Amino acid sequence: QESKTTLIVNYIPQDMTDQTFRMMFEAVASLNNCKIVRHKPSGWSYGFGFVDYNTTEDAQKAIDKLNGFTIGNKVLKVAFSRPGGDNTKGANLYVCNIPKQLPEAEFRKAFEAYGNIVNCRLLRDKSTGLPKGCGFVLYDKKAEAQAAISSLSGTFFPGSTMGLQIRYADDNSAKVRPPNNVPNFGQQMGGPGPIRPPANRFQARFNPMGGGPLPQQKMTHMNGNKSQAPPGCTLYVYNIGYDANQEGITALFAQCGIVNKVDIMWDWQRQQCKGFCFVTMATQEEAQNAIQTLNGFMYTNKPLQVSLYSKRF
Repeated sequence: QESKTTLIVNYIPQDMTDQTFRMMFEAVASLNNCKIVRHKPSGWSYGFGFVDYNTTEDAQKAIDKLNGFTIGNKVLKVAFSRPGGDNTKGANLYVCNIPKQLPEAEFRKAFEAYGNIVNCRLLRDKSTGLPKGCGFVLYDKKAEAQAAISSLSGTFFPGSTMGLQIRYADDNSAKVRPPNNVPNFGQQMGGPGPIRPPANRFQARFNPMGGGPLPQQKMTHMNGNKSQAPPGCTLYVYNIGYDANQEGITALFAQCGIVNKVDIMWDWQRQQCKGFCFVTMATQEEAQNAIQTLNGFMYTNKPLQVSLYSKRF
């Protein structure tokens, strides 16, 4: 059942501040609360938020006035929020092997047959603006997402030579504590298997800061240029801070693709992270996407240094 006073707002511009978001909806009527949903360590926006009004009438006024409102290149979608529950979890899909020439409208149309789509978009390269061949579909209900996976996995769009790969995009990893011995590189630091990526919303917040020399490691450093990732698609990540944990790093890199494992280097004498880790992505493309997206990204007030790991010393 829908909430009578709480609204969900989709397609919020990445650079919109919480203050601007509040002012926009307060112009309609007084609020109980409102927030843009953000990634806690970095503060970047997931592109949606919630607004809670005092009355149903005020909430309806906001829908009438702001649903379909254009801000920059975004068109807001404002609707009554549904309460969270098992029927709404797992409704976000990550889709691969999409023909790069496919219009977004055609992509959406293919998935609309299986339920109400809350959000749908194709990912594009930050520097060129060209499609990456992957995208996200967020359904209203989990059952709708399941129907789309069952019906469309392995099917082909016209002009495609590879069948669609469709996975859940919002799997979460459980909190993981450091093990009882120092992990060697290549050992997984506990936790579940591959982590599926939620919607990639880093691109509009990409901070192209150059990465300096990497401490005490001989790495093949990347600055976002195209290259072939080594076997295993493992990345060396520096400047993650001393309080970093596997859950946070996994969530960060899952925005760029499937994370097979995260190895955080732990200082047992000081009982803290050493400030760097290794992240293994599932594919070469996803490893390159992580470099392009996260190298220089401000994480806990520090610019990340992300490069390909090399076993050649």
